Order: sequence, then structure tokens, then C-alpha cells
Amino acid sequence: MERLAAAWDERPAETERERSASFANSRAPESQRTRDPFNPERVRKILDNVSISADITAAQRREVQETLAEFADVFALDLAEVLPVDFVTHKLNVDPDAKLPRTRASQPGLTAAQKSWYYDKLDEMEKAGIVARVQSDFVKCVS
Repeated sequence: MERLAAAWDERPAETERERSASFANSRAPESQRTRDPFNPERVRKILDNVSISADITAAQRREVQETLAEFADVFALDLAEVLPVDFVTHKLNVDPDAKLPRTRASQPGLTAAQKSWYYDKLDEMEKAGIVARVQSDFVKCVS
């Protein structure tokens, strides 16, 4: 972990943030986060979604709210506002000729309410470009 932190510290912070933001904005779906992240209505929604402890002073509460407003551009209010990054890649190196086991995980079926929630969430993720539909034979190595 220390090595990772040291490597991260070696990178020029402002340049890296700008580069990542530029990459993310070039591939991000159009949203208020990319158009106008500091819009007062958007900042208000962020503040409404953050719980601030009641056992702090009014001055501390104001400071927390001001800090949240200052960094409003890093908050995603929904999945469509999640920005892609170019510094993390996930790859599965599966030998295409590997013979995969034909077993299924035993788990109870989903209730109607669970199925509805999952399908709605998957549709939302697909619309945001986070996941994509694939043919069923593409999922052999993970099913």
C-alpha cells in the first residue's frame, strides 16, 4: 500500500487531475456534472444527500457545507454522472481454448421485487454506459 501511495505522490496532482477530467469528460454521458457541476441547484441536492452530524457547532457545519460545495464536481448524483477513468483497467485473461466446468452456483431465485430492482438497476447502468449487454455465450468464464 505504501508503494502505491508513493507512486501516486510522484504524479503531478494538478496535471493528472486535469488529464483524467479531460479523458472522463470526452467519454462521459452528457450530464449536469459535466456541463455545470457547481450549479446551485446541483450543489443543494448534494448537500441534501450528505448527512452531517448534529453534534458539531454551527461554524463547523458551515465549513463542512462550504467544503462540499467547493468539491461539488467530484460528486455523482446518479449513475449517469459517474465519469470513466483511464488509469484502471480490468481484464480477464482466460485461455479461449480452456475447457470450463459446467457447474452452476446454487442460490435461491430472486423474488419479484428483487428481480424488478435488479433489472431496473441494470437498465440504468446500461443507459449510463457502465455495462453493456452481451450474448449469453460470452459469459461462460464467469457463470
